[in-house]
Amino acid sequence: MGQPPDSILNETDPGDDVQRRFGFQATKAAMLSLSLLDNETEVEDVYCEHHEDILVKKCGNRFIGYQVKTKLDEAGPHKSTDREIIRSIERFVELERTFGQHFDRYAIGTNAGFWDEDATVSSLPHILSLVQNARGGEYPRKVIHFLKKVFAEPEKPRKKKTPAPGGNGTAGTTDPQADYERQRKAWEANIELGKAVLRKLTLETLPSLRDMRSALITMLPKFAEIGDRLYSELGALADGLIAEMLKAARLVTDSARDRYLAVFDNPNAMNTCEIIKCKRITKERLLTLLSAVPPVQPTLCTNEPISVSDLPKGMGTLETKMAVGGISIENVSLAKDLKASTELLLTRWLHRDGKKATDGRYQHLRTLVRSECQEALDRTRTEDRTFGVQMLHDVRQRLRSRHTQQNSSLFGCSYEHLMGMAAILTEDCTLRWSQPFVIPQKDDAA
Repeated sequence: MGQPPDSILNETDPGDDVQRRFGFQATKAAMLSLSLLDNETEVEDVYCEHHEDILVKKCGNRFIGYQVKTKLDEAGPHKSTDREIIRSIERFVELERTFGQHFDRYAIGTNAGFWDEDATVSSLPHILSLVQNARGGEYPRKVIHFLKKVFAEPEKPRKKKTPAPGGNGTAGTTDPQADYERQRKAWEANIELGKAVLRKLTLETLPSLRDMRSALITMLPKFAEIGDRLYSELGALADGLIAEMLKAARLVTDSARDRYLAVFDNPNAMNTCEIIKCKRITKERLLTLLSAVPPVQPTLCTNEPISVSDLPKGMGTLETKMAVGGISIENVSLAKDLKASTELLLTRWLHRDGKKATDGRYQHLRTLVRSECQEALDRTRTEDRTFGVQMLHDVRQRLRSRHTQQNSSLFGCSYEHLMGMAAILTEDCTLRWSQPFVIPQKDDAA
């Protein structure tokens, strides 16, 4: 008996690849929608699958049309003569024909990049550089040659007149020269529109298919509206944005008006208006999405304000206190490593998120770990023997359990970081692993 279908990959079904490409386009739309949070861009709205893959509206009814092209990451760069690029130029020309006075720019973005290894017509970056350098309306032959690949030049007729199909040779004849002249005029108009498109065209090389989501996540913390977030929160925000872009790209509405369109004077126009509205990403819609995942905030604090700038230096007190508690040198060495790891995490937070946010997290984690350690101390201490080993075992169990059950409130800390916080508490004399004793000062030890 052969293997069941759920254990074998179907390499002939392109559905998963199609979905991945849709997701890639939606991710780029999410990136462009973040421009709504940057006042300097003057972006008012972003539309998904409305005249273009992504349509960006700026102040003054100015627009940017953006097309997203994808290939397998290892498939190599796009050449200007690739059918996908030709189709993009054709679509931009149609936009230029209908709305050219409103479009400031057209753009093509792709994960594959663009062929630019030689100065030939196959290199779209080279073609665009020739267009930008053209003076006095004169375009180099390579530019015209490329546009002729987009729009085939009509052939001159061989005969003046040809009987129409089914005719008797005298009535219903067509004039090949007149047809040619009409085709020639339309072709020349397309060439001129093509030149206008190339003058407005920009190219963008996007991250790979596998890295696109990570690139979006990396963008998010740079916006004040998103605030101080954990990586897991950023991932949830990114996924929410991508899902919203996919939703906006669909030819559907969420409006209740679908059920009573007949009461409007022009139901078709109203339905069109509702569809366009659903394709439109506004700043308000974007902020609503971002607020759907509230940031984790510290809920615990210390009796007196304490800052990361008060972190204890050195390891000497930690060594002495854990040794007196009967804890092995191997565990003491591990505690030093964990302390250093937690200090590194706090330093990264300080540089990335600022002192206020880091101090709040530090106080929260410090209080949480101190509470668990104090309970372990109360449960394991004895008067007649050392109890540090038993206490360490109890602390580990408690902090591991806390990390498993409440990981979402720990700001991305690992279990090891919590143990490192216990080591910090030991070094600053907040936590002990034995009965109280006087720690010798350096001068006394000497």
